[in-house]
Amino acid sequence: MITAAMGAAEPRTATDMRVGPNDWSVLTLIAVCVWGLGACGARSRGPSITPFDAEDRAYGRVYAKWTRETDNFSVGALTNALMVSATLESVEFREAYHRLLARDLGLPVDEASAEFAKAREACKSEVSFVVTLTGRRFREANLAGRQSAWNLWLVVGEGLYRPVSLVRYRKPNPQQQKMFPSISRLREAFRVVFERPPELGEETPLRLRFTGPYGRTDLLWHRGLSGRPLEDYDAGPYEEIQPPGMAKGDVRRASP
Repeated sequence: MITAAMGAAEPRTATDMRVGPNDWSVLTLIAVCVWGLGACGARSRGPSITPFDAEDRAYGRVYAKWTRETDNFSVGALTNALMVSATLESVEFREAYHRLLARDLGLPVDEASAEFAKAREACKSEVSFVVTLTGRRFREANLAGRQSAWNLWLVVGEGLYRPVSLVRYRKPNPQQQKMFPSISRLREAFRVVFERPPELGEETPLRLRFTGPYGRTDLLWHRGLSGRPLEDYDAGPYEEIQPPGMAKGDVRRASP
């Protein structure tokens, strides 16, 4: 009597335990969830990508050795007049570049060797750089555009040389961004080629000069195409040259 008064339910019979339409919907939902979890688990257990840390670091050391960069602040305009990075494609750099590129692309050994031999031969007749830059206005950093604020020169001794080829990287691919970390959406990127001057020996210092209405900056490779030991690098492996009366890092608009 007490149980009845409390409203306890009576035990269900076999007839009452039949699966109804609502029960089938619940069971279907549970089955779908279980299948989804299993599928996700299967995908997460797939093959992983093998990293190439050791070889990447080796290339990074060579890249740092042959790269110069500077950041010039325009006092008058209170903004950056020029932020530039340039990598000299020496024989040593090209060897490291093609070795890593062949590894990443999975090229056969003979094809990779042929590409490097071609690059080594090109070093005898040309001097090339990969350059990234930005400044006060993005369009002024387009060296190939009409509104570019900068002229580019190769300086060897007293000689000045204009580029013979200027290729713009409009949409750099992931491989190019990996090989040249200074490439970004905020910078223009180019491959610049000069004819190799007759007076340029392996140990001859050379400069890549940027000059325009905001001032002048030289990126300097002290030992030319031969490079120099990594331990010889100081805090700023570049040299800036300004017009008379200007302090280091002070880039002002030139007088008309």
